[in-house]
Amino acid sequence: MAIFHATKDNFDELLNTDYAIVDFYGTFCGACVELAPIYTAASNDYGVLRFIKVNTSDERELGNRFDIHYIPTTIYFRNGKEVNRAVGSMDRETLDKMIASLLYEYPAPELKDE
Repeated sequence: MAIFHATKDNFDELLNTDYAIVDFYGTFCGACVELAPIYTAASNDYGVLRFIKVNTSDERELGNRFDIHYIPTTIYFRNGKEVNRAVGSMDRETLDKMIASLLYEYPAPELKDE
């Protein structure tokens, strides 16, 4: 599955889907670099989801719109509405659990501080 790179001009159009996950990241962020291959692998496994990335260095307006203070921040959307968010990198197991909570509408797992 493709990962869509959002700008302020196409973000709302990309978000117009049943399920979307948005990774707000920065180019020089170590935790963002760590999350990137996990996010890409998940995008190949979940065809029902739209995976979107927003570079907050380039798209400050979107970062402000979604009150992004720390990166990476991953926001989960159902029908265009935010239903959950996670701050910081995560392993694949945690990402899978977060995705399951999005798809099956049950509470997301507690994230551990690392």
